[in-house]
Amino acid sequence: MRLLSQKPASMVRTLFHCSSHCSFHPRKLVIALDISPIRLALARHNATIYGVANRIEFILADYISFANAYLSRPNPTRRIDVVFLSPPWGGPGYIPRSGSYDSAENNTNLQDALDTHPQYTLSEIKPIHGADLFRLTKRISNNIAYFLPKNTNLNEISTLLEKDESATTDNEPQMIEVEEEWMGPKLKALTCYFGGLVAGQEHLF
Repeated sequence: MRLLSQKPASMVRTLFHCSSHCSFHPRKLVIALDISPIRLALARHNATIYGVANRIEFILADYISFANAYLSRPNPTRRIDVVFLSPPWGGPGYIPRSGSYDSAENNTNLQDALDTHPQYTLSEIKPIHGADLFRLTKRISNNIAYFLPKNTNLNEISTLLEKDESATTDNEPQMIEVEEEWMGPKLKALTCYFGGLVAGQEHLF
C-alpha cells in the first residue's frame, strides 16, 4: 500500500473530475447514483455550472440494487470502467473524540495519529459491511476509488486485496494508493485507489 499523497478536498471534485476526463470519447459518461432526489438535483445543478451535465446520467437508485441488477445481466451492453464508492459512514460516531487529529501541524504522520485515536472499521459502513461492498464492486470493475473517513483502519484496507487472486500480475502484487483530502489545515477524509487508478498501475486500467 502506497502512502500518502495530499490534496485539497473538494466536494465537487469526485463527480466532475471524472466527467471532465470523458471528453476524449463523446460516448463516455458518468453514472451518478443516489437515493436522495434532493442530492441528485443539487448534483445536476452543480454539473450544469461546471459545464459537464451532458456527460452525467443521474439515476435515483440504491447502489447495491443497481450493482446486483447490472451483474445479473448476461451480456451488459454498457461496460463500467471505474466505480467511485462513497457509502454512508454510519453517522457522526466515526469522528475521533480528539480535535488534535485534524491538524496538519500537530500530526505530521497519519499512522501515528491513527495509533492514538479510535479507528474506523469497514464494519461500520451501512447498509452492508464495507468489505462486502468492495467485493461486490470489484465484480463490476477493478478500478475503484473508495472514499472513507480520515481515521479509517489502513491495515484493514490493505487486506481487501489479500485474498483476491486477480490482485497480482506477473507475480507482482497490486498496490493501493491512499490520498489524504485536506481542507485548509483540516484533514477531512481519505480516498483509497485500486487497480488502474493507482499511479504506476495504469496498465491495469
